[in-house]
Amino acid sequence: MFSEKEKGEAIGVYQAYSDVEEGDIVVNKIAELRREKRYAYSDFAILYRTNAQSRIFEEAMRKRSMPYRIYGGLSFYQRKEIKDVIAYFRLIVNPNDEEAFKRIINY
Repeated sequence: MFSEKEKGEAIGVYQAYSDVEEGDIVVNKIAELRREKRYAYSDFAILYRTNAQSRIFEEAMRKRSMPYRIYGGLSFYQRKEIKDVIAYFRLIVNPNDEEAFKRIINY
């Protein structure tokens, strides 16, 4: 396979010892490229085999306040069961949280 485009940068290979480290490596590289080469967030895409793997990258990006979108699946934090658990925690922390109460009371 050949490309019609001019030669680009070499591909980097990194080894992570855990899924959390993998997320951090990818997100840190994105931050580095944005800072040093002025890339936009829209220049990046993270591909993974299963939707369950999205959480690794979502958490790493949320930790750094990076915007992201998930296509073809739900964000970990948009899944119904996760929203329900978060609503319970919100209500424990703030018993006056009406939105969390309304979510829980429907059960």
